[in-house]
Amino acid sequence: TMGDFAKAEPLLVECTRRYPDRAIAWMNLGDLYRDTGRKPEAVAAYGRFLSMDHTPAQKRLVEKRVRDLMPPTP
Repeated sequence: TMGDFAKAEPLLVECTRRYPDRAIAWMNLGDLYRDTGRKPEAVAAYGRFLSMDHTPAQKRLVEKRVRDLMPPTP
């Protein structure tokens, strides 16, 4: 629910501030932004995730999420 997102957001933001090298926190923050309709913020958080170490499966998942957020090209 939106209330859950509202509670989770400050925790995830604080986690990425305190532990900026934790890739999974950036992915989770990107998911929160995506699920609350904040596409630019989601793409930025996913970008941070993709700039870090992660598994190939995580990379494919997040790259798909970013593609899904982008407007279709003509």
